Amino acid sequence: MASSSTVAVVGTGIIGLSTATSLVAAGYSVDIFTASLPEGTTSMVAAGLWYPYKVQPIERALPWSEHTLAEFRKQAAAGVPGVRIQPMVEYFFFPKQDPDWAPMVEGFQWLPSEGLPEPFQAAAEFKVPVADTALYLPWLQESLEQQGVVVTVKKLASLAELTQQYSVVINCTGLGSRELLGDQELFPIQGQVRKMGPLPTSEDKVLLVDDAGTLIYIIPRQGDTVVGGTAVEGSWKCEIDVELADRMKQDAQVLYPSIEQLPTLANQAGLRPGRSSVRLERESIAEESVLIHNYGHGGAGITLCWGCAQEVVTMLQNLGI
Repeated sequence: MASSSTVAVVGTGIIGLSTATSLVAAGYSVDIFTASLPEGTTSMVAAGLWYPYKVQPIERALPWSEHTLAEFRKQAAAGVPGVRIQPMVEYFFFPKQDPDWAPMVEGFQWLPSEGLPEPFQAAAEFKVPVADTALYLPWLQESLEQQGVVVTVKKLASLAELTQQYSVVINCTGLGSRELLGDQELFPIQGQVRKMGPLPTSEDKVLLVDDAGTLIYIIPRQGDTVVGGTAVEGSWKCEIDVELADRMKQDAQVLYPSIEQLPTLANQAGLRPGRSSVRLERESIAEESVLIHNYGHGGAGITLCWGCAQEVVTMLQNLGI
């Protein structure tokens, strides 16, 4: 029988760390178990852009996104390492309607079509958070450890290893839940990026093209510039395709010519945890134990993390825990 009053969180990607942080802030005692520390997670490869991307169901994702947006605004104002609010321009090959999340972001407006780089016919400008994960994830981990959270590196064969010890277990293992739980709904969405030197401060706009099968993004961060990318569903490949990385850089130069002069810092690839819908729910396993799953966030882990973390807290509070 589970007897500990401490909550066990499994995973140290952005979902696991934000969930643990929100639980601690709500007064819970937390232990973390993880197969890899933050530097070994997909979240460390992520560009860290707030942008609802490849995630369902949208009716749940939008409130989570809005909560996360508000939290990032607070963190940016407080000077949290790696978190900034930056202007962004998204380009389209054809005119579009406002996205569902347009009312959430600051300053959303369509730009005049005249003067847009060819072959784009529309572009929208707004402001969004960017979290430099190389700075942000270690800060979250360090903050948790300073509050007494113990992080144990251990690959679990089964969550039963924890549900027998802890009265509450929160599973934030992302794509790892495919092996851990046998969840065949999970699938990889392979992404590759090239991290380059920082752009001049005068060129700090995030630029994005995600239209008609084309994906290009340039994300200036505090210590580097992330150039991407790919979103290959079903691909488990994490080997770097250098020719592809070179093509991504060439595509990016159409929007940011100065990228040509930047040094390459690293080529990286990671696997986003794709799923037909985010799994954020309680699983019934035993009366004396609570198991909550929080995974399958697709390409929107950064975008949903704080909203999903708060829902986990609310679920426990509603259970009287």
